[in-house]
Amino acid sequence: MNKRNGLNDSDKVFVTVALWVSALALFATALSLPMLPDLVSIFYLPKEGAAGDTFSKYNNLLLILASVIPALIIIISSTLKQRNKLQNNFLSIMLFSIMLSLCMGSVMIYGILMQFDASSAIREMNIHALITLVASFFLSMMYAFMPMILHAPQYSQKLIYSNKAYWHGLRATEKYWQVGAYGFLVCAIICVFMPDFYCYIPLAICAAAFIVFIAVCGRHLNKSREKADDGGLNER
Repeated sequence: MNKRNGLNDSDKVFVTVALWVSALALFATALSLPMLPDLVSIFYLPKEGAAGDTFSKYNNLLLILASVIPALIIIISSTLKQRNKLQNNFLSIMLFSIMLSLCMGSVMIYGILMQFDASSAIREMNIHALITLVASFFLSMMYAFMPMILHAPQYSQKLIYSNKAYWHGLRATEKYWQVGAYGFLVCAIICVFMPDFYCYIPLAICAAAFIVFIAVCGRHLNKSREKADDGGLNER
């Protein structure tokens, strides 16, 4: 597998998937907030089986702070491996972080389902937020898989020897894969908290900004390649 800064191509996909799993509780909370009434039952009376006191549904936002813990572990461990300081235990740490995220997310989702059961009025889900979430996930994973795809034999030789702007744009996408992989994850977090169809605005801005970024980086790589070729001809 091709490596860049300590991470091979499969590691890039693994880290991206792990970060998305760590955000499951956050996404579940954000999508459920518009559906719940302003006051929800959090505590239950065990003997009578009736709902206890009601609290603001926005208290759920405080509980998802626990999902930050596995996300920080994932980011720190991937940063250490990029600097070649964490090699042997990287896989086990990532698996532990995913399991921790799943456990925390399951607890949060179970609590939200209990709130739905105790609520007499449930509003409609923001389907637009769900669409942007799915779109952001596929875009993020596409850029995480991009290095693995472009390092395949049928593409790698073209990336090395071609001077076309198209291929330099792909080289920029491969070089700055984390901008797309992590950027669309952050975009998804923003989108799920936006009301109604306004959630499409952050996704559109993020996609446009990424296209401009890759175009500028690809043009820079093209100029650098041309200067290197001119320098080699002059030396000859």
